[in-house]
Parts: sequence; C-alpha cells; structure tokens
Amino acid sequence: MRGTTILELMLVVVIIGVIAAIAMPRMSNAQERAMYTSTWATYRNLAAGVEAYRSVWKSLPQNVNHAISPPGMASFLHPRVWTRRPPIGGAWDWNGKFDTAGNPSSLWVGLPPNISIFRNGDSRVMARTTLLDRLVDNNNINTGQLRRLQSDHHCYILDE
Repeated sequence: MRGTTILELMLVVVIIGVIAAIAMPRMSNAQERAMYTSTWATYRNLAAGVEAYRSVWKSLPQNVNHAISPPGMASFLHPRVWTRRPPIGGAWDWNGKFDTAGNPSSLWVGLPPNISIFRNGDSRVMARTTLLDRLVDNNNINTGQLRRLQSDHHCYILDE
C-alpha cells in the first residue's frame, strides 16, 4: 500500500489556500450585506409595530429617549427590539409626540413621526447609514424614506 508523498500533501494545502483566498472576501462581503439587510429589516419591523399601535389606538406612541421602548408598544413589539443595538451601530429611537390638541406630530419640525438611529458617539454610523440609503432607498440621505435629521440622527420616515 502506498502513502501520500510530501509533494501531494503540499499540492492539497496550496489548493485549499487558493480556495480560502477566493472565499474569504466573498464571506466578508456577505457579512457586511447581512448587517445592512438586518438594519433595514429592523427599521421595517419597528415601523410595522408602530403602525399596528396606531391602528389599535388611533394615535402614535409618545416620544421617548433612545434605546427605550415607547409606552404601550409591548403588545406590538418585544421591548428588547428597541434596546438592542442596531447592526450598524448607535441606538434605536422613536421620534413622535402629541401636540397640544392631542394629535400625533413629529418631534422634528417639518418631518412626520420617524424611527431613527441615534449615533450615540459611534462615528461609523453616519457612513453606514449613507451606504444603507444607497442600497435600499433613493441614494440621497437628505430625501426619501431614510434621511439624516442632524449629524447624530438618521431616521426612517413613517408614511403619513
């Protein structure tokens, strides 16, 4: 019975190395795409929860600080969804409030209620949100459903 030679073993190691060199960048890109897809899916999930709240209560939840579930939302979304860190960094934030007549209005002048990612000191969030806008919205961070509110907030605008 004949064993493997050093040359055959080295050839197998080289082939595995070439396959790994080809596969690693593809896996890295897939991981990055998954981060953006997950962030967009969470935006949509949070928006669906807010819309469910609105359909039941005929109003929107009140504004809360970032990383806090709006009052009354536990029936529509698990509160931990709001407290988990977004895949692209920062913290989730609900921006909505009631005006003096009790009608829902935006915390941000001129914008409807929105779900935002508060940068929370993470400098990568702005670049990642801009790329997310390019991938899923209109490639303009100042218009469309995904917008920059301030240097520290990027928001998903709810349909009015």
